[in-house]
Amino acid sequence: MKTLKRLTTGLLLAAMAITGNPTFAATTGELLQQGLYAEEVEGNIDSAIKTYDQVVKDGSAPPNHVAQALYREGMCYMKIKDEAAARVVLEQLVT
Repeated sequence: MKTLKRLTTGLLLAAMAITGNPTFAATTGELLQQGLYAEEVEGNIDSAIKTYDQVVKDGSAPPNHVAQALYREGMCYMKIKDEAAARVVLEQLVT
């Protein structure tokens, strides 16, 4: 029984090594959550801005996700006192 278990485990590990670990792209909803976590919990404003920007640039993102990302990105720029960048982003949101 132990031999069968070891053989099965070995085969599974070999298959994983051969095929690699597939990576899945995060949905825009997941990206919004990641950005909010970076912004509010970690205090990493630069990372949050980059994450929100990914949502904005994703052509398949739903309009409400893009709007949320633009708003959060604008607020991040306000937090770091970059009013010019905030204005550009928030003007995108208005249009």
